Amino acid sequence: MKITSRTRLSLRINNVTFMLLLLAITALLAWLSTQYVYQADWTRNARHTLTAPSQAVLKQLPDPIQMTVYIEDDEMSRKWIGDLIRKYQTEKDNFKLTFIDPYTVPDKVKDLNIKMTPQGQLFTVLEMHYQGRTETIQQLVEFLTEQEISSALQRLARNQTYTIAFLQGHGERKPQGQANHDVGLWAQELSNAGFEIQTLNLSQQTVISDEIQTLIIASPQVSLLTGEINVLSQYVQKGGNLLWMLEPNEPLHGFEPLAAQLGLTVTPGVLVDPNSWVGANNPGMLVLPAFSHIAPHVILAGFQQDSLFPKAAGLQLEPTEVWEAVNLLTTAPEVWSESKELKGEIRFDENQDVDGPLSIGVALTRETTDDMPTEQRILILGDGDFVSNTFIGNGGNLELSLRMLNWLIQDDSFIDIPVQTTDDTKLSLSPTMFNFLAIFFVIILPISLLMTGMFVWLKRRKA
Repeated sequence: MKITSRTRLSLRINNVTFMLLLLAITALLAWLSTQYVYQADWTRNARHTLTAPSQAVLKQLPDPIQMTVYIEDDEMSRKWIGDLIRKYQTEKDNFKLTFIDPYTVPDKVKDLNIKMTPQGQLFTVLEMHYQGRTETIQQLVEFLTEQEISSALQRLARNQTYTIAFLQGHGERKPQGQANHDVGLWAQELSNAGFEIQTLNLSQQTVISDEIQTLIIASPQVSLLTGEINVLSQYVQKGGNLLWMLEPNEPLHGFEPLAAQLGLTVTPGVLVDPNSWVGANNPGMLVLPAFSHIAPHVILAGFQQDSLFPKAAGLQLEPTEVWEAVNLLTTAPEVWSESKELKGEIRFDENQDVDGPLSIGVALTRETTDDMPTEQRILILGDGDFVSNTFIGNGGNLELSLRMLNWLIQDDSFIDIPVQTTDDTKLSLSPTMFNFLAIFFVIILPISLLMTGMFVWLKRRKA
């Protein structure tokens, strides 16, 4: 092609036009980026996106949230906090964040009782304000998690303090206990969710306070005294909410009058499931799959996890005019109540065993006749092991138990909030593996690359 002055001019015009269009498109894209924001989280488990439980908590907080973070003026630490809170701000535009250097407000440091590590590092304090209520978290910045923040926000979302009392003094499971059969982990989760946990010993208290929204009777091992039973009966008659956990092949320990009042009969024996893979070596391990939770009850609405009940008892309710009852947790038809000891080959005996399906959880309600009518709620479970320290982390046990407590205190808006869990984001290495990786990356890999480079250089030089 012959280049003339005309073609040269045409090429220049085309180049100038192209550059102008490119600049115009770039400017337009830059303007659009200020008007519209799009973010994509491609990390595994969506680590940079707020989890579903945290989003559910935020829906309970429509008004503005003010968070003040007392942290040293360290760029990296503040960036860590800012990135964590930004996930909340993406879902809630009236979530405000403010940083304050604690060294500039010594009086506030004293009020908050901010701690310091032996190395001289101040703990980070997050102070959250919502509708005149305040929640505070004090933690080292590197250990601060979304779960901890969301638990504090959930406590803020409750418009009042709900007190739960555990009956003690008769061998019950202890809410502060660390033994396998105790319920210390469950009590801690209840506390994180905004419940105030107390213990109740009727040998020291003759009246149950009206401040207690729910009383928990967690598998007593010895019989209550007549006076103690009378106090509990008065509590129920006055409209107190109750969670009563029984065990198979155990006597009622003085609660026979209460069982008669509620129309409750405990089926003799332990429930067994011949088709459960979990119970291959322990037939008393009963699993209720997610699809079995189809009872018409608000506790199970949207609940889609399997739950594990070790050695449960079947419950039977006779209809009464006073109470409205719902079979909350029902086994499969092939499950039966085994009357013999669970050893050797387990077979159904028509003459001694009770055929399924059987209920292991019932919910009762009635309208009280006080000046301000309210609904009294009672839950009876044929197993207390499912919330013990050993089994609370299995399947949906924790979420199911939290749903039950939210229903009992009549805070139904929190029933369908899933349990917040922390993903394992840390890599733990043994000393041997750590040394191997260090030698590989510091010595073996650099030497290998150096030798490869020398081989290629020598080969090219000979060519």
